[in-house]
Amino acid sequence: MSSICITCPIKGRDVVVAKPITFMNQSGIPVKALVEHFRLLPQDIIIIHDDKDIVLGKFKAQINRGAAGHNGIKSIVSSLGTQEFHRLRIGVASNNRNKMEDTVKFVLSRFGFLERGLVKTVINSAAEQIIDLI
Repeated sequence: MSSICITCPIKGRDVVVAKPITFMNQSGIPVKALVEHFRLLPQDIIIIHDDKDIVLGKFKAQINRGAAGHNGIKSIVSSLGTQEFHRLRIGVASNNRNKMEDTVKFVLSRFGFLERGLVKTVINSAAEQIIDLI
């Protein structure tokens, strides 16, 4: 299936949590396989991904939105034939725009010491949002 998966109960429902193990720009392949295997509707899916257009420490929950240049989302939309799935966009943007000039280098670099605290905070807040979506 090209994903690492676990099933866990959340709010009395069995929820599949999956992490694709493909390249990001091929994320649609394992997502489509999961949809077919578990007989899911696209609106049953929550895709969680980084977003360099949102400042670090913030996140946005949306449904039925375009890819906004994110290659992983483009792949998922192409594979599913729809963008009618939930997305939780986790901000990774730096306040220092110079750090973001080389996008590939920026998104593959590690967070700094002070940034790690923001990451922990946003992950906890995002997890609460995910539970609410479920």
